[in-house]
Amino acid sequence: MGMRLQYVSIPDSSVERLRREPDLASSLFTEELLSAAPTGLLERMQQQLSAMGLGNAFPRIARNDDDDQRGSSNAGPAATRPDAVRGGLEKAWHGLHFVFTGRNDEAPAPFGYLLSGGEEMGEDLGYGPARYLTLAEVGRFRDVLLAINEQEFDRRFDLAALEQNEIYPGCWDEDRDQLLEEYTEYFDLLKADLGRTIDAGEGLLIVLE
Repeated sequence: MGMRLQYVSIPDSSVERLRREPDLASSLFTEELLSAAPTGLLERMQQQLSAMGLGNAFPRIARNDDDDQRGSSNAGPAATRPDAVRGGLEKAWHGLHFVFTGRNDEAPAPFGYLLSGGEEMGEDLGYGPARYLTLAEVGRFRDVLLAINEQEFDRRFDLAALEQNEIYPGCWDEDRDQLLEEYTEYFDLLKADLGRTIDAGEGLLIVLE
């Protein structure tokens, strides 16, 4: 399955609860929830949160048209909060991080937020604990990404540099046009999800697993 990056937006009202009981953060990224079929996902999420005593403190999760391939979400008619966001970059996270920062490891904020920054919450989920970015941090991240236009993204998407820096998942001998299209789609997805998180007035919980 490999390493995947996932994220979920949470309201400020839930952050203090996570600080008091940080292990609850990992419950939002269980394998059962990440791999669940779309049908019944909202109900399973709410049942788990209710069992932990969180009630409706966290957003209910819904899907958008790209969910099957990309894992992003926006509200359907069943969602209690239409602006809640849950998504992921699958295995594209490291390539995007390198495009943003030119580094294969942690980098300064805000460009480096995919791999570092924010407030750690909960147990190690395989590659570190979940990290919480505040609304302000999400805003700074989105703003710097908006400054990378299509031409600049193309220029930074250097397959030789990606290979040389051992960027996961090591697929850089494949067709560049196809890879560029795929990574551009994930880049656009990330910007859109950050924008929806900002519109909802929430922060973002990020995990690499």
